[in-house]
Amino acid sequence: MFLLLVACAAPDTIADAETAWITQLSAETSGSIPTAIEIQFSTAAEGVGWVEVDGIATGASEPGTEHTHIVYGPPLSDLSVIAVVEVDGQRHESEAFTVTTGQLLPETPTLDVTIDKLSSHEGAEELILVAHLYGTPTSWTIISDLSGQILWAISQESQGLSIQPMLERGAVMENLTHYNDLSSSSLRTVDLMGNILSERSTPGAHHFFELVDGEPLWIRADSRRVDAQLVVGDALIWGDEEIFSTWDHINHYTSTPFTPSIEDWTHANWIHHNPERDTFLMSLAKQSTIIELSRGGEPLQILGGTNSHVFIPDDDHPHHPHGAHWLGPDLVVMTTTNEQSTVRQYKLDGQEMVAVNTLGADNNFHAHVLGEAQPLKNSMLLVSWGSVGVVQVLSSDNEVLWEAHSELGHFISQVFMLPTRFSPAP
Repeated sequence: MFLLLVACAAPDTIADAETAWITQLSAETSGSIPTAIEIQFSTAAEGVGWVEVDGIATGASEPGTEHTHIVYGPPLSDLSVIAVVEVDGQRHESEAFTVTTGQLLPETPTLDVTIDKLSSHEGAEELILVAHLYGTPTSWTIISDLSGQILWAISQESQGLSIQPMLERGAVMENLTHYNDLSSSSLRTVDLMGNILSERSTPGAHHFFELVDGEPLWIRADSRRVDAQLVVGDALIWGDEEIFSTWDHINHYTSTPFTPSIEDWTHANWIHHNPERDTFLMSLAKQSTIIELSRGGEPLQILGGTNSHVFIPDDDHPHHPHGAHWLGPDLVVMTTTNEQSTVRQYKLDGQEMVAVNTLGADNNFHAHVLGEAQPLKNSMLLVSWGSVGVVQVLSSDNEVLWEAHSELGHFISQVFMLPTRFSPAP
């Protein structure tokens, strides 16, 4: 760990200043995350503060005279940093100074980038990947650049699957799930120095969550007995309130059991908010069903299930859907797995879903567990192939523009691609 103290002089561009705008500045490294550095600075007047790292701005702090920001970068690299404060609409900055990141921990997992046609695209220079790598007993949240260089990483002793980047605030939220004891599940927020900022008990939580209006929207195992057998359905919790249960709206029929005495009935695996429709999209793998829910949890459409004919053409019914995302007001995308795994796009047309595109069939992948597809700019899709351990960026005409493989023992359970190191989640 090091501490850098900088006494700042007033910038030449500030006329008649009696004192420096930025009066003291320090930089401190983290022991647990060596590539992260905490920058603190004081200002002579109240203002909004941020720092710029190699020209990339962090999120702004609340107005005040004390400012703290966490930056990160490639291991063992020199970062050029400027502290900035805005007072009454005027920008004031420190002189540039250099901080040096540490070496990654030796146990940090790696990414192997095998295809990169994306870096040459305009605006792709600063793209980063934020991914959760599932493993047993240790999972990881990592941030990498397009070359596969890990920039930041933190481990967790759980089988959690989901993350929500809050990089503009210098933090990440992740779910901590123990499948042998779901009652101990929780949502934890850590800052980029590895400090735990908050932890919220979410008993029964599994798979994925999303933040909607600042409150977590999460899936809870809803287990009930049918005759002598324990059957696992799913409930949807927003904050602390249950707004939906599969038991209230879907007829029970048998599906693949976890064990001879426990039946995995619905296997909800994803929930996604569409701001334009202000509704939620939920995918149920074991029922091959997609549900659109109102904000209050009322089903607006239940699409799929046994003998369903709402998918056009009928043989484009999604099997074992995972990671259902909105692409727009009436377009959805998801991964499906039957004899092989593919990405399917559908248009909602009344009470029908019309297939409009299928991608990824050339891979011949079979994702036994998980998978998701989410939109990027220019009609590209970011696709995680779950337990296959591969993440790709696909063009609308099925060209693989970027591909990375996780190392043996970990696979990518959730992934984001963000414009810069400090961008908010989409």
